[in-house]
Amino acid sequence: MNDEIEARLRRAADEAEVRNVIARLAQMADTDTDDFEEYLSLWDEAAVTVHPTDTATGHREILLRSRELRANGTQGPGTDTMHVNTTHWVHIDGDTATSRSYWCYYGSCSHTPVLRAMGSYDDILVRTPAGWKMARRHVTHGV
Repeated sequence: MNDEIEARLRRAADEAEVRNVIARLAQMADTDTDDFEEYLSLWDEAAVTVHPTDTATGHREILLRSRELRANGTQGPGTDTMHVNTTHWVHIDGDTATSRSYWCYYGSCSHTPVLRAMGSYDDILVRTPAGWKMARRHVTHGV
């Protein structure tokens, strides 16, 4: 195999791993588990997540934010909600990945799903010895 083919295969594998981190974060928000250990393992220790209403920095604040969202019924067990990611674009530059994807947030999923919100994720992920981790997520609502 030549160097060009090897580089393309490495980039494709990296892009797939980045998409898996993004997908798993959405699944962990909706799943009927409180496995915050796995959820936090997808984030870099110093990660930042920026939302229209708040910002969380580091594992401690991200965990607190996730627990608050579950407590207020926005996500997690018993909320009948689902986060759907779509239209992913990923760019790999060495040990950093930039990604943009769209998200849709549905409620009443066990009956007739209702689109409650939508927007985009602008993400930066970093390669670590343990794999790709979310380093920064900027969440936009609407277009």
